[in-house]
Amino acid sequence: LLPTALYPCKFQVGTQAKILDTLLDPSIVALKRKTGMWDPTMLLHMVCKGRYNALIDTGALITGFTNHDVVRFVLHNDVLGIFDVGVFLNEKDQQMFVTKTNDLDPKPIKQC
Repeated sequence: LLPTALYPCKFQVGTQAKILDTLLDPSIVALKRKTGMWDPTMLLHMVCKGRYNALIDTGALITGFTNHDVVRFVLHNDVLGIFDVGVFLNEKDQQMFVTKTNDLDPKPIKQC
């Protein structure tokens, strides 16, 4: 996932393999199968009850929500109280952040 300003991206030899190795490492990434009926809100509630550090490409999975919507949902339904700030890519692929106390006014990540 890269901002459009970085396209085209030419990785160093071996970088893509390292990314794939990280994403397939069971000590870093966990797989949870959800059987039966589910919807985006149910999935987000499941995330809010777990110890997750990142959601990758949420726009492809959490339909009906913008990335900003997903971050706001997680911040306000954080059962464990571990998140104060959420980072996301806006519609222009810019890194933005919001805080739990100011979630309606996204700011560029460089101001975080």
